[in-house]
Amino acid sequence: AEYMGRFVLNFNWVITRKHGNQSMSKPEIPDPFVVDYAPTGRASCQKCKGTISQGAVRFGRKVRSPFHDGFDVKWHHLRCGYTYASKPEDIKGWQALKWADVCAVAEKYGVCVCDTHCV
Repeated sequence: AEYMGRFVLNFNWVITRKHGNQSMSKPEIPDPFVVDYAPTGRASCQKCKGTISQGAVRFGRKVRSPFHDGFDVKWHHLRCGYTYASKPEDIKGWQALKWADVCAVAEKYGVCVCDTHCV
């Protein structure tokens, strides 16, 4: 990578894109899944298109942005988005939720974290 002004150029990626060399691929997306509480009621689920209400647990899936170098988060209801991750350990922030919500996330994956929600 070479620094030019405000931009860092990665010539390996440019060569890969230009010449189709499959040996170089895009790096993995760091922390691809996240859960948290919706700060407002303005977001809509990318799967069912319903509104995610304020304070509800929402599931975020990080994707590469087609408009800028970086990532965008596609928000989903927990019930709509949990299928993207294979286990709760893949989801950033799931243990920082309220205890009832931690149990709800764990229950979606069949993981037992509390006695009353074991499957």
